[in-house]
Amino acid sequence: MSTPLHCFACGTDFSAMDVHADEQRRCPNCGTLAEIPAVRPAPPTVTSAAFAPRPAPGPSSSLGMAAMICGLLSLFMCAPLGLIAIVLAIITLVLVRREPARFAGKGFAIVGLCGGIVSILLVTVIFLPGLSRTRELSKRFVCQSNMQAVGTACRIYANDHDGDLPPGVQVLIDSGDVMPKQLHCPSAATNAATPTVAYIYIAGQGGIDDPRNVLLYEPPENHDSEGANVLFADGHVQFIRPYSEVERRVAETKARIAQRPAPK
Repeated sequence: MSTPLHCFACGTDFSAMDVHADEQRRCPNCGTLAEIPAVRPAPPTVTSAAFAPRPAPGPSSSLGMAAMICGLLSLFMCAPLGLIAIVLAIITLVLVRREPARFAGKGFAIVGLCGGIVSILLVTVIFLPGLSRTRELSKRFVCQSNMQAVGTACRIYANDHDGDLPPGVQVLIDSGDVMPKQLHCPSAATNAATPTVAYIYIAGQGGIDDPRNVLLYEPPENHDSEGANVLFADGHVQFIRPYSEVERRVAETKARIAQRPAPK
């Protein structure tokens, strides 16, 4: 087997038969011992992948996840989180639409948006009747205060007229003891054009003969036929329900007035 050799003295390349590793042969040109040239390993191949740029990070979905978490928690724990979920969801959807390469999480944002809206609707359905009831009670209290003012004005009139009650509320308005707005119930469907629209005055009572007598009462539509505020002859105001009881007391008052002897 022919083996290539190299003479490092004169630089001649030649070959020799049956040369083993680390064995030497003399150069035919200069006679110097020549060796088998060392085989150097090939340098590692550098691929372009080593110098390839790192891949950009994926789009972030943290805002969408935060919106989803707030929306789900608002259904079970705290309703105000629903507002936070709605705000985060809207921000996420806007960012995803403008910069889809940087922001993701559209599905999370939609879930959070739905959860926030549902929680707000639940709170509205649960608490709105209570708020309406509170508003109605406050209007009823204002109505009672108005009637008490009318009762006080009736007593002042009676003290100035030998114990006789006024023949009508217009007398109290003309004297300045009652303001027109005090004869209007806040729960009335429309503003009263006249003082007698919101309240009904029972005239013909000469004086405070019977404290059970009704002096002023409301029509049924003021409080959706639930009942009515009633001003009695002794000056106290009471909300009476149902309205059929109001009608019964009014009928009894009119019957007692009819049984009074005619003035001489």
